[in-house]
Amino acid sequence: MNINKAKALQVGQQVGCPTDRGDSAYQGNVTWVGEHTSTNIYGHEYIWVEVQRPGSHKSMWPSNRLG
Repeated sequence: MNINKAKALQVGQQVGCPTDRGDSAYQGNVTWVGEHTSTNIYGHEYIWVEVQRPGSHKSMWPSNRLG
């Protein structure tokens, strides 16, 4: 997800989370959106986004990994 789309995210909106650490990919609900923009080592800008897996736990994701 590009940084402009990430900054427009709203709590309650659905986003796609990729496969990670043995967990399968899923669609989750945004529960929090960070305000501070960071840049990774590849030059991609991102913000932190908290996503809740349906009926399960919440996880923090860098927005550039979300779809």
